Amino acid sequence: MSGTTIRLWAILILAPAACTWAHSQDLTPDAAKDMLNQQGAGTAASEFTLTQDQARQLTALSQTLLAPLAVQATQPCLPNPGDKRVQSHQFAACQGIFPAGITAQNPGVYLKVGRAFHWHVVEVSGIIDPTEDHSQRVASYTWEYDFSDLPAEVQNVLKEGSRHEGRSLFELDGSSWKWKSYQ
Repeated sequence: MSGTTIRLWAILILAPAACTWAHSQDLTPDAAKDMLNQQGAGTAASEFTLTQDQARQLTALSQTLLAPLAVQATQPCLPNPGDKRVQSHQFAACQGIFPAGITAQNPGVYLKVGRAFHWHVVEVSGIIDPTEDHSQRVASYTWEYDFSDLPAEVQNVLKEGSRHEGRSLFELDGSSWKWKSYQ
């Protein structure tokens, strides 16, 4: 065989392998979910904002059911920490991600508990490639706090409207994808 023929055969053999390698480098929803769940396991919250209805439902539960929460404080809250009513301590500043409908005219309820709750991904809804060099991916997903070890009655109250949309940036690092930042 001549040198040219050998080079052509090498191209024909290696080109499909390179395509397979490139496709194996794609970020899958399962891989993104695993990396995001690692982020969720490493972060936690002990301060939440509830709707007034959720706060009433919690208050109606027995102390035995509420004991695992170790409630430390509840106070009406407003989304704007610069609001004069927050500054004068009539209201707390709402914490975390607010449920829909919390406004200056419709205050929420600040809830501080004596334990921390991690979050986890419910579903990865899409992954896009925002770059021309294909070295980054942005994943869209739905997440929620993990209240699974609380009594069912408490879980039902806290889970109302607790699913949130998120987006994260992933970057190709050598031959593997790494979580980079929240978007």
